[in-house]
Amino acid sequence: FDVSGAYLKVLLEQHEITQLIRSEQMGNRASKIAAIAVIRDALL
Repeated sequence: FDVSGAYLKVLLEQHEITQLIRSEQMGNRASKIAAIAVIRDALL
């Protein structure tokens, strides 16, 4: 993470992925993963 002022940037291997992880496609994928109880429980 990199906080510059009021803006939070998410970095992965020096690449900014902030907009990528906030996309509708990523949200849909996260919902599918969260629907699998074993995986959801392991992440929480």
